[in-house]
Amino acid sequence: MSENDLNARDTHRHAIAKGNLSRYLVRPDLAATALAMGLILGGCGHEDSTTAKPTAGYQGKPDTAPWDGNRWHGDHESWERAIAARGQNQNEYVRIP
Repeated sequence: MSENDLNARDTHRHAIAKGNLSRYLVRPDLAATALAMGLILGGCGHEDSTTAKPTAGYQGKPDTAPWDGNRWHGDHESWERAIAARGQNQNEYVRIP
């Protein structure tokens, strides 16, 4: 080994001992380039949302109102009274003597 190699090695050891290494773990220009490439390539997988998707033949059963069943026969007011009574039966403050 030459004398220059030894001096370079000693200088590096001295820098490590003093903590004079670069304060950046990653070079800022490389980080910015990687971020830009990630953003650019991230847009490649974008699907166009303006095209209509084909719909299937069956879209599910249509919803009915809860008071349209056999118990209330479409009477919305009696259904609301039954729901209010059920809520009061579950109220602990009412149940305490």
